[in-house]
Amino acid sequence: MNFGFSEDQEMIRKSARDFVEGESSLERVRAMREDDLGYSEDLWQKIAENGWLGAVYPEEYGGIGLGYVDLICIAEEFGRGLMPEPLGPVVCLGGNSILFGGSEEQKQAILPQIAEGTLKLTLAAYELAGRYNFAHVETSAKASDGAYVLNGAKAFVPNAAASDKIVVSARTSGGASDTEGITLFLVDRNTPGLTITKLSTMDYLPRATLELKDVKVSADAIVGAVGEGHSAIEQSIDRAAVIQCAEQVGGLEASLRRAVADAPQRGQFGKPIGSFQPNKHKAVEQHHTLIKSNLTARPTNNKTITKYNTIN
Repeated sequence: MNFGFSEDQEMIRKSARDFVEGESSLERVRAMREDDLGYSEDLWQKIAENGWLGAVYPEEYGGIGLGYVDLICIAEEFGRGLMPEPLGPVVCLGGNSILFGGSEEQKQAILPQIAEGTLKLTLAAYELAGRYNFAHVETSAKASDGAYVLNGAKAFVPNAAASDKIVVSARTSGGASDTEGITLFLVDRNTPGLTITKLSTMDYLPRATLELKDVKVSADAIVGAVGEGHSAIEQSIDRAAVIQCAEQVGGLEASLRRAVADAPQRGQFGKPIGSFQPNKHKAVEQHHTLIKSNLTARPTNNKTITKYNTIN
């Protein structure tokens, strides 16, 4: 049985590769490190015009109904070009939290805007005390006169400063690590009481800490049902991790190709550095790592295909 990419998926890959090579140079990527936004708004719109922001959303919500294997093809090419545009945070975290947790009305209203590139969302699910356990939620949401008041802090929120709205997990009932009682709230970035503090990271990707002090939101801000946000968070993070792995596979492959091409050109002690045994070993080790990564991020087994090629 062939678990490789289909002809259509290879066409998607080529389209994404041509786009990245034509629109995003390494010089642009480096310049974006000093940019307040961290990526190009114009390029984001072009990505939307290609349909990639709505690739995995159903057609009734403004998407084109592709699967996650198709999105992997796009994400690998974005990773190959070190594209800083927040495909994963917006589509797989913010958008998917609405897709998997929101009401029908919310899906109809929000997802088409994401697909069009006119609305950017992200998901604030982690807290420092919980480390990587997104079920650990100490941020509280208290009902007050038909509204809710949020207090707490969220850690390492991707693309928070550039998002129009942030999906925040807060506890409306239960203990700090209970999966039940977690509610998602759609909070506008400029809501009074919400403070976004940018973080400096080794990979230059924009992340931030969120502080919520008496942040008041209406009951309409609840995503889906009260106390039932855990499943939507889990499904969103699960898929975002797959896409991030695909980006890393693309980046790893590009760095290996650059290293192999550069090794015979650079000299040391009168010889090309590619002739030294330790450098050969490093290239081989990276090649083996790339093979292993492909087994994880690409559709090499039934589980990967059946788990991530459908969003229902």
